[in-house]
Amino acid sequence: MASIIKKVKKGRPYYYAVESARVNGKPRIVWQKYLGTVDAIVKRAADARPAEPSEAVIFELGGVAALLGIAQRLRLTELIDEVVPKREQGPSVGQYMVLAALNRALSPCSKTAIGDWYETTVLRRLWGYPGKAFSSQRFWDHMTMVSEEAIEDVEERLLERISAEFGLDPSLLLYDTTNFFTFMATTNDRAGLPQRGHSKAKRHDLRQVGLALMVTKEFRVPLLHRVYPGNVPDVSLFPEISRDLIDRYKELTGAADDVTIVFDKGNVSDDAMENLVARKAHFAGALAASRFPELLAVPDAEFADLEEMPGSRTYSTTERIWGCDCQVVVVYSESFFTKQLAGVTNNMAKCQNRLRDLERSLARWRQGSPRGRKPTTAGVRKKVKEILIPQFMGQLFLIEVEEEGGSPDFGMPSTTRPCEDLQTSGWAGHCW
Repeated sequence: MASIIKKVKKGRPYYYAVESARVNGKPRIVWQKYLGTVDAIVKRAADARPAEPSEAVIFELGGVAALLGIAQRLRLTELIDEVVPKREQGPSVGQYMVLAALNRALSPCSKTAIGDWYETTVLRRLWGYPGKAFSSQRFWDHMTMVSEEAIEDVEERLLERISAEFGLDPSLLLYDTTNFFTFMATTNDRAGLPQRGHSKAKRHDLRQVGLALMVTKEFRVPLLHRVYPGNVPDVSLFPEISRDLIDRYKELTGAADDVTIVFDKGNVSDDAMENLVARKAHFAGALAASRFPELLAVPDAEFADLEEMPGSRTYSTTERIWGCDCQVVVVYSESFFTKQLAGVTNNMAKCQNRLRDLERSLARWRQGSPRGRKPTTAGVRKKVKEILIPQFMGQLFLIEVEEEGGSPDFGMPSTTRPCEDLQTSGWAGHCW
């Protein structure tokens, strides 16, 4: 056993590292090394300190580690590699897909830049591959290996693992659709999914791809997805996908009795709803106000306060729709009414300005200072109709175009319907 001892020579202390052992039954020093004086020991220790670093490399750790930890608990990389195997050369298909998912969640970028992003994260140390291994071309090579059938297989098996590892509450499921615009050329006819349609990002000039998604209410865990052509409207897709929705949550729960699907009115059609009713599925959706206009005329006094949502009141009744009795709820929301009223007021101001411009233009013709083509009564009526096309403007402005002195004319209304009346006019603040 090693120890340090002090020896005093000529009145000065010196230190030695020694090892002792028993020799012939007596303790003896069998090895020693001279260390020097205290000052010499301290100096050597100071000189032996590592040099100060010349630079520091910063890695993104927290978000990557947290999400990667979840992926590892679900054995996601291994699952993808089981479904889409490849020879052991470079990163696996599962690593490419997991990297893409992490990047999309934390710092979305193009596949051209994803290798550079990888180099700035702790994945570079954990996986050991150089950033160039995740070049754009290598990414697309591996993504091409993942077929639609493989995606569905991974999705189903992953759901089983999520349910077993974390538990799922599929009693309330949310369904909605969206679309993503692309910069794919119009002349590219090799891809059928990207098509021009109603872009929710207002990029109607670009081809887009639609995505339908069903998730749990808690934690928004995806349970089912469908990719579809960008020119297919939601209302046309829902009748077809509703069957898949029911089948999927039956797989998760074993029955559909205690499950409710929630969706918006853009998906409602008679075919889709009759299919849900026929399969005895529970659902909560929105209806267009024109479906039951009489319900919008129900007096405010018959509405009850909604304790869970201050400022909201509801009126509930039962109506026969799609061959069954459905509970219909009309909701008045003070906050929604305030926003709606602000939008209506803004549109009213724009319409008033455009109507005044049109009135001044007609006045110049009557005063003998014409500009442009001579207006006709039919043309002015058409122009007024175009100006009042925003929602509710036709109800709020009462404009009559008449011919006066051989020229069309109309008078700007001195007043419009008071805002106080809007709250009971059948539109303000109501939703289904």
